[in-house]
Amino acid sequence: MRRTTAIAAVSLVLLALTARPIAAAPAGSTTTTSTTTLPHDATATTSTTASTTTTTSAPATTTTAARTKRRAPVARAHAAPSVTVSIATSGPNCSTFCFSPAQTTIAAGTTVTFTNPSGADHTVKRCTPAACNGASGGTGNDPQFLSTTIALPPNASYSLALSQPGTYVFYCTIHGYALMHGTITVAAAAPTTTVSPTSPAPAPSPSPTTSPDANALASTGGTPDPLVAIAGGLLVVGLAAMGVSRRRTEQ
Repeated sequence: MRRTTAIAAVSLVLLALTARPIAAAPAGSTTTTSTTTLPHDATATTSTTASTTTTTSAPATTTTAARTKRRAPVARAHAAPSVTVSIATSGPNCSTFCFSPAQTTIAAGTTVTFTNPSGADHTVKRCTPAACNGASGGTGNDPQFLSTTIALPPNASYSLALSQPGTYVFYCTIHGYALMHGTITVAAAAPTTTVSPTSPAPAPSPSPTTSPDANALASTGGTPDPLVAIAGGLLVVGLAAMGVSRRRTEQ
């Protein structure tokens, strides 16, 4: 009877120890439980073997690449600047024939076109002090307009591009300097400034975004402390009873 009581106490202790709730296994794990039953007189034991297979997924990283789009430059054709000097028969300070406009200022490289809608013959020639009552031909030295005499019959036209800065004083050799003369001033071209395109600053790389691994979450369980305490008490009582029985037997 006393032996049976001790065995029962031991069984309760083992049962209390094995009755603790097992933490919930994470997704992807496998738990195997095996139970072995001994003969009637032996102490019943339960053994639990847990094999856990953990699957770890690599953290997901999301990276946004910044792209910079540039528009290709569009080439635009710009027409060369041009001015027209006509031979007029009336207007301010124009008694019979005159150049209109009598004075004009152009940029270097501008094309000048002389036209003659007057119905009479005319010419265009650079002045010399001897031919123009002491007036010089100006400070410009463009080779297209140095000493050439341009003939302008009725309804005719003639064009030339002046690229050298300075002044060009001209007259009509048929009607004379006092009646027909004019001045063209060619301004020096502005210095060309080359501006290098500025590259846009690189966009900052976004921080990688890591998604939490659902398999890494674990659950916890409580421990049945009152049941263990009761089983321990029963074990102590059983052991004490066995000790008293042995002493009586020895006596």
